[in-house]
Amino acid sequence: MKHEVESRFQGKSAFKTLRLSYVMSLDDKFTSYLHHCSASGEEANVFHPLRRRAVHIDDLADAVAAVCQNWDSLDFSVLNVAGPELLSRVDMAELFQSIDPRLHFRVTEPGQEFFAARPQTIDMGSCYLSTLLGREPRTLREALAKELSLQDAKHDR
Repeated sequence: MKHEVESRFQGKSAFKTLRLSYVMSLDDKFTSYLHHCSASGEEANVFHPLRRRAVHIDDLADAVAAVCQNWDSLDFSVLNVAGPELLSRVDMAELFQSIDPRLHFRVTEPGQEFFAARPQTIDMGSCYLSTLLGREPRTLREALAKELSLQDAKHDR
């Protein structure tokens, strides 16, 4: 469906497509699950293999703002919004655990039906994102550290 919409508007200068990778924040489904498990002492069940270039929600918001501010001068119609590193869910859980050692998890290989509706790997890079942001997108470690420190600050109040 996404391709069909893009195809209909291809070549129209007023149309921009933002292709999103996995958008990470403490409120996304997987990260909030890990956070819940670490806080409750429950063991997380992490499906593997499932690999994405997770992008932090602040990087996505900054990219949208930059596209809006620079609309007429942009020389692209498609922007991949993706993080700088291809990581599996196990990698993500290990990074989370390195910041919050309370997290315990087990790795599960899901059945083929799990992958019927989703690819195992989405490895899309971005040619323009760093230039558009004026900086490199956050690594997942940086994003998780930011999210967890903000969460700790909320609880300290």
